Order: sequence, then C-alpha cells, then structure tokens
Amino acid sequence: MKNRIVKHLNKNQLSSKTIISIYIVWSFLWLFLFDEALLFFFQENATLFKQQGWLKELFFILISSGLLYWLIQRSRDRNSTLREEIVEGTTEPIFIKDCESRYLFLNQAAANEIGKSISEIFNQTDHNLFGAEQAETLQQTDQEVIKSKCNKIIEETITINGQSNTYLTNKFPRFNRNGNVIGIIGIAHNITNWKTQQQQCQQQLNTIQTITSKAITIFPFEDLMQELLEQLIKILEADLAMIFLQNDQELSLAAQIGDSNLNNSDIFPVNQEIARFIFNTQQGITSDHQLRTYSIQSPYQRYIIGIPLKGKTEAVGVLQLQWQDSYTLTPQQMQFLEITAQYLTLTLINSYLQRQNEKLQQRLQLQWEHSPLAYIIEDIQGNINDWNPAAEQIFGYTKAEVLGKSTFDLMVPDNQKAEMEQVLNRLVKGDMTANGRTKNRTKSGELITCQWHNIPIRDKNGKVIEILSLVENITEQVKLEEQSRQDAYYDPLTELPIRRYLKEQVTRLLETKQGITSFALFHIDLVDFKTIKYSLGHQLAEELLIAISERFTANLPARSVIARIGIDEFAVLLEQVETLEQATYWVKQIQHWLQSPLQLEEHRIFAKVNLGLVLSSQLSDSAEALLQAADTAMHQARLSTTENYVVFDPKMQQQALERLQLDSDMRDALEQGTFKVYYQPIVNLNTRQINGFEALIRWNKQGEWVPPDKFISVAEQTGFIIALDQWMLHEACSQMQQWHTSFPNSSNLFITVNLSAVDLIQPNFVNAVLRILQVTKLAPQHLKLEITETSLIEHPQSVNVILQQLRDHGIQLCIDDFGIGYSSLNYLREFPFDVMKVDRSFVSNLDRDRKSYNLIQTLILLANNLNMSLIAEGIETEKQLKQLKKLGCEQGQGFLFGKPLPSKKG
Repeated sequence: MKNRIVKHLNKNQLSSKTIISIYIVWSFLWLFLFDEALLFFFQENATLFKQQGWLKELFFILISSGLLYWLIQRSRDRNSTLREEIVEGTTEPIFIKDCESRYLFLNQAAANEIGKSISEIFNQTDHNLFGAEQAETLQQTDQEVIKSKCNKIIEETITINGQSNTYLTNKFPRFNRNGNVIGIIGIAHNITNWKTQQQQCQQQLNTIQTITSKAITIFPFEDLMQELLEQLIKILEADLAMIFLQNDQELSLAAQIGDSNLNNSDIFPVNQEIARFIFNTQQGITSDHQLRTYSIQSPYQRYIIGIPLKGKTEAVGVLQLQWQDSYTLTPQQMQFLEITAQYLTLTLINSYLQRQNEKLQQRLQLQWEHSPLAYIIEDIQGNINDWNPAAEQIFGYTKAEVLGKSTFDLMVPDNQKAEMEQVLNRLVKGDMTANGRTKNRTKSGELITCQWHNIPIRDKNGKVIEILSLVENITEQVKLEEQSRQDAYYDPLTELPIRRYLKEQVTRLLETKQGITSFALFHIDLVDFKTIKYSLGHQLAEELLIAISERFTANLPARSVIARIGIDEFAVLLEQVETLEQATYWVKQIQHWLQSPLQLEEHRIFAKVNLGLVLSSQLSDSAEALLQAADTAMHQARLSTTENYVVFDPKMQQQALERLQLDSDMRDALEQGTFKVYYQPIVNLNTRQINGFEALIRWNKQGEWVPPDKFISVAEQTGFIIALDQWMLHEACSQMQQWHTSFPNSSNLFITVNLSAVDLIQPNFVNAVLRILQVTKLAPQHLKLEITETSLIEHPQSVNVILQQLRDHGIQLCIDDFGIGYSSLNYLREFPFDVMKVDRSFVSNLDRDRKSYNLIQTLILLANNLNMSLIAEGIETEKQLKQLKKLGCEQGQGFLFGKPLPSKKG
C-alpha cells in the first residue's frame, strides 16, 4: 500500500526537474530580452538604464525570487492535496502513532474498522480503544518496529464489540530529520474472510486425508473411492463425480456417484473421451469452452472439471466432476480439488504397492519353499536358524536335524574349517560378501562342490545379526566344466593341448617379469602326411599322429609344452632357451627322435618334418605374433629344397605382406579387366587339324606379364582363385560359343579349362559351372575340365562326388600332369576321368631318355585299355611328333603347333 501511495505522489507532484527547467528558461529570456524591453518601454531614458547595470541585476533577483517562491508553493499545495485524496480514498486502514502508541493520524477506513470517529480516536492510545490484553500485544509489536528500525508484516486479531477481525498489518518506523524514530506508520488489510475460507478448506482436506488414510485397511478399494466421491459432491455441490483409472492400456470408469443421467449410455463415451484427453495431455480442464469437440455430442448443458491423477512420472487416472448449470470454482476450491487429486493419486499408488508387496511376500515364500537353491540362515556364530527344502535335498538333513547346529560341524570338511571360520568372522564384521566354491560334506558323507552366495543381514543400526546363504550344488556342473576345458584346450585324438592353450602359455611367459628371460617356439609340419593318409587309410594316419605325439612327450624336458595345432602340425614351446645355438640343439634333437621308424601294424614309417623356429627375443609383441612367426618360418622350410628347418627372419613377414599386396592387386585386376585368356590349340597329330583349345590365364600388370606360377599359388592360398576361375570359365565358354557361331565348320571344337583344388571343395561348384554353360549357351560336351593329381589328395571322397556330377551332365574330365604324382593308377581307378594328359617333362625327354619313351608307351596303352583319350603336352619338335605318332598318340599340343594367343589372333 505504501508503495502505491508513493508511486502516485511521484507521478502527480511538480518535480524538481520541472522547477529547474522553468528557471533556466526564464534566465535565458531575461538575458536576451531585457535590453529590448527597456528600449520599448523607456525610449527616452533607455541610455540611463543601460548605464546603471546594477538595476538590471536587481530586477532579475527580485523577479527570479518571486517566480521560485510561486513554483515551490504551488508544488507543495498540490502534493498536500494529493496525499489527502489518496489516504482518504483508499479502503485500507492507515494510521500514524508516536512512540507511546498514541494515534496522531488515521484515515476514515481505519476509523471505520475501529468503529469510532476520527476525532474520538485522535490522540488516544490502544489502551483507551481496546482491552488491556489486546493493547499490550499491539504495543509490543509497535516497540519491536521502533527498536529494530525495520518494517514488519504482522498478523493481528482484534476484537471490537464482540466481533473478531484478523488483519495483516505492515508497520514501518517513522523518522525525523535527524534520523531518530519518532513513531510508526501502519497500513492494515482485513483478512478475516480469507482466514475463514482457509480453515474451512483445511477441514475439508482433513476429511479427505482421513478417507484416503484408510486405503491400507479398507478393501475392496472401490468402497474407499465411493466414500471419497461422496465427500467431494457434498463439499463442492457437484451433480456427478467420477474416477477413471488406467487398466490394461485402457482408461475405464472405476467409481461414480451422483446423477446417472449425466453419464448414461449416450453420454458416457463423451465423458470417457474427455477423460482420455485429460489423461493423455496430463493437463486439467476447467470449463466447457475447452470441450467444444464434445459439447455438440451432449444434449446437456454441463460444467466439467477434470484433473489428471499424476504420479512423479506418469498419470494413473482422471478425477472428473460435473454440474448441470454453470458453476464457478473459487481459487480456494480449485486448490482444494488439486490437493484432493494428489491425495487420491498417493492412495492409488500406495494401494497398488501394498498389493504388490503382498504378492511379493507370497512369491518370496514360494521361492523359499520351491527354490532349487538352498536357503540357509545362520546366526553370527554359524548356527543354523532356518533351512529350506532345497537345503534338505542337497545336504540330506531335515530342518529339524539342523536347527541350532553349526554348519561347520555338519557340512564343512576338517581341512577347510579354519578357512571358513575366517570367512564367517569377516562376514560378521561386514568386511566382505563372500561368494565362492567350496567342498561340502553331505549327511551320507559324500563330498560335493557347492557355490555359496553369502549376504549379511543387518539391523536398523547396521550391525550384522544373521547371514543368509544361497547354496547351489554344482558338482555336475564342475564335471562338465572340466570336460569342457578338456574339449576346449586338448585334442581328443592325441590328448595334447591345442593352439588356444599354447597361446595362453606363450602369453603367460611374455607377461612374466622374473625367472624366464627367453624361450623358443617351434612349428612342426609332417611331410607327406596326406599321402600316408590316403594310401594307408585314415586309421593308420591317426595312429601315426598318436605315435609321434607320444615320442615328443617322452623326450621333451619338463619345462615345455607340446601341442597339436593342425591336422598334421605340432608346436613345441621350450622355456629357458636364450640363444639360437640352444634352439638349434633342440631342432636336432627333434629330428633325431624321428629318425627311428614308427611301427604301425605291418608298416614301418619314417616320419619327416618341416620345422619353423622363432625366439621370443626376436619378436615379443604378442603371443599371436610369435605363433604367426613360427608358422611363417615353417612355410619357408616347406618351400625350401635344401633345409628342413628355418629360423624366422623379419623379411619373411615382408614376403607375406607382398603376398597380401599381390592378392589385392589381383582383385583390382579382375575388376579392371587386365586379366586375359589365351588359347593354345590341341591338334590331331596325324592330320594336324585343330580339335580344340586349352584356355590359359595371362596377366599384364602395368605393362609387364606376371608368370602364372607366381600369382596362381597366392590366389589359391587366399581363396581368390574361386572368382578368378569362374571368370576364366565364363570367358572361355563364351569364346568357344562365338567360334561355333561364326565358323560353322568348327562346331566340333572343344575348350579345356584348368581347375584348382579349391574349386572342387566348393559346395555350389557344379551349379556354378552349369549356370555358366547356360548363360554362354555352350553345350556341355564341348567343355573339358582339367584337374591335377594334387587336387585330389586332400578331399578325395567329396571331390569324387563333384566330378561324377559334372560327368553326369556331359562335361568331360581330364587328369592333368599325369605321371608325376603319388598314386596315379589309383586315381584312374577311382575317379571318372575321360582324358589323360601326359606331362611335358616326359615329352621333352622323349628323344633323349628311353625310360620316358617306355613310360609314354605304357600310358598310351593304359589309356586305350581304360577307354580314355590321351593328349601329350609340350610338343616342340618334329622328332617328338614323329615318335608320338609312332607310339599311337593321337592328340597333342605345344609350340610346334602354336603358342597360346588371345582370341582375336587365334
């Protein structure tokens, strides 16, 4: 109130700025216009006035003083009038007292509140106007303001003529010019009605709170909601009250009381939709203009209030009230309704939690009774307080047999009691939650392995009073884990560790900082193992692996590991090998152990090995790097023609990187089209007419021809050979079909294409070949596929199935480089070949080596007897041609008839 008065005065008073502005304007006018005024009024005596300058100043002072007096007086009169108008015009009681609480001033509103005239109150004290007790209270608050020199807002209750009124009074000190407090100024506001409404609202809220507090004891819950709605209708004089609750993702009516016509079958969908709107937006609605969407559907004029029942994170329902006629809620009633909604929400949540708690208790009891885990509760001395049925099943004791007895006496083996007592002591102190596996004794004396989870149970002060133990019998699981470890780390045939175990041991040595300064790793590959397997059979081959592993195990020193890391590959880890000389010594020892033959049934087999060696001092980055280095060195030994063991050299890694780069370059070349197919004619040796062509791959890399023997082996190692061979097969078949179309006389020509061993183990290879024939429209009888003997060694059975399928579709099969393998005659017997190709090494020595002549003669005879055709490769001279014709060879190819050429030149 004080602020409003001051603001009003400041707005209407004549300010100091205004007075100064008028004075400045007058001063300028005087300076510029005084002389002109003299000339106008005193034309004859003007000179006299000009000579007397003091007269000009005298006139200025007199006139200025009068002007200033008039302005200031006018401002005071105006301000005084405004103050009187404001103070008397306000409805708020305003009064001024001196330090003895004597009334020096009050407005008419204050006089009306006291019930006397201003003159009757003026110069009177609170003791003269009110009772002694009230006057004492009023004067006490006055003195607090005077002493503190600070304003205070005080709630005061005054009884006059038997009627009590409550005021909210703002009292602030009144100062004189010296800054001393000379009294107080008060502005009061009558809050009697507001206090009454607050008390009524609080009583109503107490009623609602009493109802909602029954939620724990009143069941069913619908009774509680009905009682709550009855109170709301009574307090707010509503015609209909409803509660909608969320149930299974649907908002449904949970309780209703009041006029049923306001919620009949025609109107209910509208009310439900309104509730759904409130629920989804989580915002209340308080008037019909917010419901225009729904009011058209309702034949009733209604006033609706809806409030969402909101928890902390989401709504659980809607409280909705309706009146038939227009109704206005006071702010207090609206606040009451919102608080009621909060109470109801908390009641709903508490009721839900109570029911959930009961369900949880039931489930815990069921879990205790039916859990497969043993639940054991012990006191802090280790004596059993409780014991569920699962514990009876695991340990064999009934609950009656164990209550009050010690777990140490019943279940803990003697050699573990001291350790278990330490664990219990730590649990009681709260130092740990002990989980782990232990051996336990059952009632029958059987030792079992159990997994224990121990949980300290504390009282409200945090002191451990009991121990809850969850126990599981994992005896069978441990057996399975041991078996799984055996399967995961050991080879079932030789019972040696496998690569995973070896890698962990190498890692352990690399991480060991003391004791082991260096170690050696050997990668061993058995020579000709596949030959032995396919010539003597799989069973003898496996017996060979077992015999070699036993020989290694019997001779290796204690600080070593022998592992089987491949089909025919072993690795040896030797600790405390620091120099290359020491490692070489062990290489010779390994070779010496294998010098004596291995007797397998009636066969005496001499095992030969290729060996790669690496020292940890050469490469100590990681276990994987060392294993790879030993493998790289072994492959170098396999390629060597002079040494059967190789020490790892970092240059070998560079060579491996070069192979990877070559693989990448080949893939790019296939995409860019730099691979080409060349064709070498296969002729009838008697007529020199062309019978067909052999397709040969060529690669021009950046202007230089890359020899096939350089990139084909890498392509086979990386698997790129599959895509390369399919591309070449498509190109060759397409070209042959073009020649058939362009040259009708060449319709009997055939094309031969070389296959890799990798192609023959692909499960969809046959379908891929048939698809190429279909796309290129080449008949199957015009295609011959060449397979080398080495392609048949690794997977003879699966390869035989694929070859038979190809032949069944009319494709002819050639065995290439025949005569230089291990079991050529066996291949001719087992595999469905149509054509035999004699290796060029025999043809080139035909005129110099009688053995080559006799061998070719034998092969021709063999081919005729097996109903196979024969093609001799590498014919370069007329003499070779003449000898082959004499031997009865009908077909051949070589530089004598033509070099491989691209299709355009062919």
